[in-house]
Amino acid sequence: MLGCIGLFCIEMQCTEAGGNKGSLRQGTGKTAIYRVHLIDHARRGERRVGGGVLMPTLRVLLADDHESVRRSLRSLIEFHEGWQICGEAVDGRDAIKKIKRLQPDLVVLDIGMPYLSGLEVAREIKRSGPETKILIVTIHSSEHVAREAWDCGAKGFISKSDAARDLVRAIELIQRGKVFFPEMAATLHATASASSGTPREL
Repeated sequence: MLGCIGLFCIEMQCTEAGGNKGSLRQGTGKTAIYRVHLIDHARRGERRVGGGVLMPTLRVLLADDHESVRRSLRSLIEFHEGWQICGEAVDGRDAIKKIKRLQPDLVVLDIGMPYLSGLEVAREIKRSGPETKILIVTIHSSEHVAREAWDCGAKGFISKSDAARDLVRAIELIQRGKVFFPEMAATLHATASASSGTPREL
């Protein structure tokens, strides 16, 4: 009887894991064969959180012409569990090329890059319609520039001088479908309320 219970439990675990039962013959001296195909969730861009729930990994592309800035941003992002840098771009043209090839979930864009500015790259992303979300990181911290970034389709805007404080918070909000524009919070609330009837949480 204990053998039957043991086989039943194994069968249940096999089924929950997505396995296929071979032959189940209960009784002394009998054999049960199970085949379980395991899924490499890391390759699928997934990770397990509390309770075994699968959550997608956030793939981030960094675009800045200064290697020291990219290194600092990379260290902040990679410290966060479930976020990974999928690529880096050194100018605007390089950013567009790598965004099309790598299709990141989020691109962190500097405004003052060679060839194409971060705002021009953001417009191209918005025009071509990929799912990639945009976070602008810049030394030009003003409501006017933040407004331009918003109009170009960016979901967040932070100053490089505040990146250590704001970067992770901004990405967390963007990942949840919200926006991060501290430079123009009141303006964005009013704009969002007028256009959709529902203020966007910042």
